[in-house]
Formats: sequence, structure tokens, C-alpha cells
Amino acid sequence: MCLVSKSCEAAKLSRAMYYRWLEQEPFKQAVKESKQSIKDFGEDALYDLIKDKNSSAILFYNKTKNKDRGYIEKTEQSVEHKGDNQLKVVIERVNPDGDKTTA
Repeated sequence: MCLVSKSCEAAKLSRAMYYRWLEQEPFKQAVKESKQSIKDFGEDALYDLIKDKNSSAILFYNKTKNKDRGYIEKTEQSVEHKGDNQLKVVIERVNPDGDKTTA
């Protein structure tokens, strides 16, 4: 669902006008606040599912919010190299605090 299209349709406003108004600070701030409200709505729905013991919601929450506690999926990859050239693989891990470490 495209919220811009639905919003423009409901307000009888062209998308071009919407994007022109988006360059103006009061409108830009209102759109930003609206997007935050939509995010809040989604988080509230997720929390309701967690309260209802929905295992998928619980796993999703832990994998996205509790990576620092070990709730992370690990991907295994196998690399095969044939030939005379050297192969260098650099694995970079981004910690929850934003620091990067290279293995």
C-alpha cells in the first residue's frame, strides 16, 4: 500500500503538489510526524501479539531488538576457490553500538 497515493487521493491532491509541499518545512514536519505515528501503530500491534504469546512475534522482536543478547540468525557460507590467484574474504560485523570489527 502506498500511503502517499492514498493520502493524495483522499485529499484530492496531485502527487506533484504533495512533493512540492514536502519541500516546505511545516508540511515536511507534519509528514515526518505522521510517519512516526504509523511506526508507533505497527509497534503497538507487535506488542499486542507478544502479549498474546504469538511465537512468531516474540522471535521477530528478539531477532531485531535483542541481537546483543544472542538472538541473531547466523548464515553459513562455503567458498571454494580454484586457481593460482589468492582469495581474500573479509567478514565485517557491525555491533549494536555501531562499531565495526573485522574478522
